[in-house]
Amino acid sequence: MSRPPINYWPLMIGAIGIFFLGITGWSIYRAASGVSSVTDPAYYSHGLKYNNTDIELRAAETMGWTMEANFKDRHLEVMVFNRDQQPVSGGQASLALHAGLAGTKSTTIGVTISETAPGIYSATLPLAIEGEVSADFSMSRQGAAIQRRLLLAGSGNSNG
Repeated sequence: MSRPPINYWPLMIGAIGIFFLGITGWSIYRAASGVSSVTDPAYYSHGLKYNNTDIELRAAETMGWTMEANFKDRHLEVMVFNRDQQPVSGGQASLALHAGLAGTKSTTIGVTISETAPGIYSATLPLAIEGEVSADFSMSRQGAAIQRRLLLAGSGNSNG
């Protein structure tokens, strides 16, 4: 009796599969236990913006900025404070009013806003407000900025 030839293909395919599973397991082990040579967790950001680091540091101070807004009789007053509740002065502020102004169509109007005291930015609106009007307030200082959407409510009369 003669024996049939041995088919090695299933064994070869199984060996290749085990080899690839071994390589995959080794890769997972290295990824989980190996120490990366990258020591700066923000290396990508620093690499892309290496010459803007000073601007990023100044912008970081805005993280603690807060603001309060008071609106009465067409006069808007916005107070900007840092995280220590000290006024943020020396900034350039702007205000954009959106729609709902008496005598105008739906539009955006830029309003001049100036610093009247340390950290206090004020403006008198050029027209009376009817109902509620949204406005965008922004203030920047040395590359750092704060922006907020305001909702101003008026009675529609132009006294003030």
